[in-house]
Amino acid sequence: MAQPKMPSPEDLRKVIDYCPETGKMTWKVRSPDQFDAVARDPKDIAATWNKRFAGKPAFNSPTERGHLQGTVFGYHASAHRVAWAIHTGAWPTFDIDHLNGDPTDNRIDNMRDVTREINARNRRKNPRNTSGVNGVYRDKRRGTWYVSVVGLSKEQAITIRKYAEQMLGYHSDHGT
Repeated sequence: MAQPKMPSPEDLRKVIDYCPETGKMTWKVRSPDQFDAVARDPKDIAATWNKRFAGKPAFNSPTERGHLQGTVFGYHASAHRVAWAIHTGAWPTFDIDHLNGDPTDNRIDNMRDVTREINARNRRKNPRNTSGVNGVYRDKRRGTWYVSVVGLSKEQAITIRKYAEQMLGYHSDHGT
């Protein structure tokens, strides 16, 4: 089954309170006119919904990666993307980067809409990292260490490689 249409920021504002200083979101009280009558009276549906959800945290289910998520109007979304949409009036164009690395900290001052490449430059160290530094890894079979830097231009990569060759004592004819 396909995911329902993404709700507009205006629709999100009608049902969710977002505090940009704390990053917390709570469900607002909803009126009967916000519910479509299917098999029950919208007044009953609104009363039941408000008793169960109004004033309670919204988007507070954690993902495996630690982000918060939830569903609104049948649309499944990440809390940081919903917070951005509510605050700015537009859904983010790219990824939302949590500047302090905490995926549950959805304060507006802690988030920025950036490309995946830029977002990756603020990545925390993987818990399985054995070197202590992102991009540095050991080939256990060979017993040697390697470095990987993503996002360089060709010229930058060549400069770094030539510098490493010089530091490691490669012959000046290496690669010719």
